Amino acid sequence: MRLPLITAIASIGYATGTNAISQPRLIYEFPNNNTFIENIAVRPNGELVLTTFHDGHIYTINPSAHKSVPKLAVKAPELTGVTGISHIAPDVYAVAAGVVNVSEFKWEAGTGRVFKLDLSKPYTAGKAVLEPVVDMPEAGLLNGMTPLPSYPHIVLTVDSKTGVLYRINMDTGAAEVAFWSELFTISENPIEPLGANGIHVYGDYLYFTNSARGIFGRVKIDALGNQAGDVEQVAKVSSSAPIDDFAIGPDGSFYVTLHPGSLVNIKPEGDVTVVTDGSPRTQLKGPTAAIFSNDKTKLYITTVGGQVIELCLD
Repeated sequence: MRLPLITAIASIGYATGTNAISQPRLIYEFPNNNTFIENIAVRPNGELVLTTFHDGHIYTINPSAHKSVPKLAVKAPELTGVTGISHIAPDVYAVAAGVVNVSEFKWEAGTGRVFKLDLSKPYTAGKAVLEPVVDMPEAGLLNGMTPLPSYPHIVLTVDSKTGVLYRINMDTGAAEVAFWSELFTISENPIEPLGANGIHVYGDYLYFTNSARGIFGRVKIDALGNQAGDVEQVAKVSSSAPIDDFAIGPDGSFYVTLHPGSLVNIKPEGDVTVVTDGSPRTQLKGPTAAIFSNDKTKLYITTVGGQVIELCLD
C-alpha cells in the first residue's frame, strides 16, 4: 500500500524539522521502474551492496564515483527476492532470499534460504561467491537481519509474516527460534501485511520496526540474542502509512524510512521528527532501507523505485 505523501506526513502527528541533514542527492536510479531495492549494506571500502526484491540480484555501487553505476555481484540461484543483509566479517555478508509471491508479499512456501556472500576476494561480474548456509522452509518472509555484536558470525533475522525471530550461526548453519512476540506480528486491519520489518542491535537492545502496526520498538536481549526483558513500543510512528527499515545515527537516534516518501528521526525517548519528505529535485520513491557510511557522515537510502540516495549530516 502506498498512500499520498500528504497523508503520510499528516499521520505522524509530531513536530517537524530538518534535523541538520542535507537535501537528498540521487546517486543512481535504475531505468527499469520495476526495480525494487530492498536492503543495503556498506562495504569496508565505502561501496554499497544492494539487494533486490523483484529479481534476486545483488549489486555493488560506488557512491563516491564521478558517475556511479551499479555492478552485478551475483544472482541468487533460482530465487527472485533477496531481502535482509548483514555484515558478519570483513566484506562478508549474510543474506536471505526466496521465491517471491508478489500478490501476497511473501515467499512461496518452502523457498526461504540464507546464504553467505563473500566479496572479500576478487571476482568477475556476476560471479561473486554466494554460498548456501541453511534452508528456512518454514519462513514466510525473512526480512530484517542483524549480527550479534559479541558473535558477529551469528545473526538474528525476523519473519515478517509470523513474528518469529530466528538465530542463525553462519559458520555451522545451525538455525533456531530465538523468541516470538506479539509486537512482531501482523495486527488486525494492518497498514501493510508485514509485521516486524527492520531490526538492529544497539547496546543491550534489539530495536525493530513493525510495518503493520506503524510502530518502532525495542526489547532487551542477552549476548546470544535471547529475550532478557519486555518487548516495548518506543514510538507510534504512523497510523496510516507503513514504516520500513532504519539506521542508527552517530548520536544514538534512529533514522526510519516511511512510505510513501519520507524519512523520520526517532530519539531514544520516542520523540519523532520528519527529516525529509523528498524535494522536487529528488523524491523518495518508497524508501525501504537506510544505512550510514563508515565514517557516519552520510546516510544512504534505497527505494522501491530503484533509487540510491545520499543525505549528508551538517
